[in-house]
Amino acid sequence: MARLGLFMRLARRVASASMLGCILIASIAHAGPRGEGSIGFIGAYPQGAFGDNVENDGYGIGFGAMFRPADSPVLIGVDLALLSYGDETRKEPFSTNIPDVEVDVTTTNSIAKGNFVLRLSPLPGAIRPYLDGLVGFNYLWTETKIEDEDSQEQIASSTNQDDTTVSYGGGGGLLVRVYSGSTEGTSVLRGVFIDLQARYLAGGKAKYLKENSIRRSGSRVVYDLSESRTDLLTFMIGATVEFGR
Repeated sequence: MARLGLFMRLARRVASASMLGCILIASIAHAGPRGEGSIGFIGAYPQGAFGDNVENDGYGIGFGAMFRPADSPVLIGVDLALLSYGDETRKEPFSTNIPDVEVDVTTTNSIAKGNFVLRLSPLPGAIRPYLDGLVGFNYLWTETKIEDEDSQEQIASSTNQDDTTVSYGGGGGLLVRVYSGSTEGTSVLRGVFIDLQARYLAGGKAKYLKENSIRRSGSRVVYDLSESRTDLLTFMIGATVEFGR
């Protein structure tokens, strides 16, 4: 249940960005350029020292927008991913004066990834392989929230640790068309695709927390920080919409 709640929180966070992105894509699409918008579920696997320290695999949601200059085989765009690589929930009394009312105290370890993307997609048709080159950032943070145990309404929160570092790498994928659109009249929908994707992203050094690295020693809170490169292997399955006249 804790992981389901975490996934729902990640979904809510990315929903607002996705909505804004869809509005932007729709407005630009009506202006004429061709491009793609995508959203999908991501599995993330820490590599190297990051994997040794974190141990848990990650998961989350990704969103992207790509634009194709004229009839070029190259697309240019950006993407965003929100990932979790660990969480823990415990029950605590609401206060020392009200010990018979309990709240959920949830600590979540997360990564936000943003990238500029250069994509080579030279083959038109129903099945389209592609290659990506990426450069961007990793933002790692750990947040603790107090929530109502029934409604999951947030009462208070605090960021325990955060750090930002560079990220770069490459990958590839395959688009499989499941719907063919039309560009006649005012329609700009060219097609809908299943998007299968894999990437290796090398991340710079960062300081971060992981599961069970926040300890209480009497009245003090102790943070056991880890520091390493933040390399990730990611896989995504999602949907891509092609637009433009």
